Amino acid sequence: MPYHAFRPLPTFVRGSFANVDFKDANIIFMNSVTFPEELLEQVAKIAECLNPSAKIVTAKTLLGPFEVIDTCLAKVSWSGSPFEYFVQQLQQVQSAADPSMCESVAPSSQEICR
Repeated sequence: MPYHAFRPLPTFVRGSFANVDFKDANIIFMNSVTFPEELLEQVAKIAECLNPSAKIVTAKTLLGPFEVIDTCLAKVSWSGSPFEYFVQQLQQVQSAADPSMCESVAPSSQEICR
């Protein structure tokens, strides 16, 4: 059997992080170099509901109950030098966000790309 028969294939979502319910994600990549602070705050609130083992790879660290557990360098199109990304996860000692905030809500708009 093909490898993907045992594991679900990743889903790619195109849209604003503020409009997508990603609370069940395991790995999130945000090339947040130009994200405004308001958007980062909205993303952080949603991310507080993630599974504690979920990883967030981002150009800008999220504020709140998150800790940087690693960094990685990657080639980027806008520079000849590698760019440093942060790997974050929820702090282990931190409890989840307000439970009512963590209820699944259908996103207001999204486009799934496969």
